[in-house]
Amino acid sequence: MPAISSANLFATGTTAVLLGLRRDLSRGDVANLGIANLAQQAAQCQVKLFRADGSQVATTATLTFKPLSLRSFSDAFGLLGEQQAADARAEVSCNQPFYAYATQYSGASAQLYFILPAASGTSTLTVPGGTTTPPPTGGGDGSILFTAPGVFHTPAPGSEKKTFHIPVATAMSLKKMVIDMDITPGAWNRAKVPGNHALIWLYRGKFRGNTIANVNAFSPPTSSFKAAQNINLPAGSDRHNDKKITWVQGQKYHIRYTYDAEHGTVTALLTSLGATVATVTIEATAPNDVLDLSPTVGITAEFGHYANQSGPEVASYGWQYANLQIAVTPY
Repeated sequence: MPAISSANLFATGTTAVLLGLRRDLSRGDVANLGIANLAQQAAQCQVKLFRADGSQVATTATLTFKPLSLRSFSDAFGLLGEQQAADARAEVSCNQPFYAYATQYSGASAQLYFILPAASGTSTLTVPGGTTTPPPTGGGDGSILFTAPGVFHTPAPGSEKKTFHIPVATAMSLKKMVIDMDITPGAWNRAKVPGNHALIWLYRGKFRGNTIANVNAFSPPTSSFKAAQNINLPAGSDRHNDKKITWVQGQKYHIRYTYDAEHGTVTALLTSLGATVATVTIEATAPNDVLDLSPTVGITAEFGHYANQSGPEVASYGWQYANLQIAVTPY
């Protein structure tokens, strides 16, 4: 659980959104809600629970809190009579500064996951049949190929991974691709130690010889930031590098990943709170200094690992992925 401070509290009148909640007693999955009044006077808070289709569960609950108090609500959906919920959310607002969080108990793994509040839930939820992939744009030097603003993924049991299949309208020969995104680490998944938490995996077509970016965070005791790519390399080969860092749960980080085919370099820059945390550099192996994209396969971006993957990979429950932008510079 991250420390609650002036850096992450929610101001009076704002709304904290908790995503990826579920209730399934047949599997033993239960979501719990916690709210802290950070003011030195009493507070009144409004709590709303929503299903995945956007409909509200029961009515809005109005709760009163003593000064500098913390209240926990076990089985939040059950308290309001909701028997089954998946990919649901909670919204909390108060008339004093506050903080809200959720814990999700998974019966399958007997683990309790801490879920951080998102800045907004509106950009990631759609009605049934709606699109979950923002439309791409393109064309021109240094153009934006794809963007997903706001928090677009908060892994939870049953929805560990987010995937964007990004079409490429025409064949492109690129000098450079720049990927920007924000990541806010939640709790480490201790199913494997050290665990590999996926930040972004971006590839054209499929895996071998087509990975443009594979960026990961490793939990203690390794505690590192790692980047890799394998464009046009044979099976079993890649280019990778990592840096030892100390990750802070609940603190926002920005990743800028630059595939500079023209100059044969890849740079993964990690910053936070206005300072550089780590810089990882590796060789770019795109042949003839050109990173080719094809309309036949497009590109795919994945965020998070599935539960029970082989190797060191673990699901990143409660982490936040936000503000993705992919920019390209054609020749």
